Amino acid sequence: MLCVHCWNILEENKTDLVQVKVKKVESGTEKPLAGAYFTVYKDKDCTQPVVEVGPTNINGESVSEKFVKEQNKYWVKESKAPSGY
Repeated sequence: MLCVHCWNILEENKTDLVQVKVKKVESGTEKPLAGAYFTVYKDKDCTQPVVEVGPTNINGESVSEKFVKEQNKYWVKESKAPSGY
């Protein structure tokens, strides 16, 4: 499976600690979905994990733990779908 989402990171401060915010919605309806998990990767092929994100809340959102920014671009791949999907 290819990693198709590329996310820019949220700048935290000058210490190079950053977070990634994700939002999971149902395709077609845009209804927020709770319970999804994602993995943030360093590489386009999604083979070098950095941090896990999730589960998403009732608004479909979740924010990763802070991590050290080593590059300007990261890739995000859903690692576990919400129940029923």
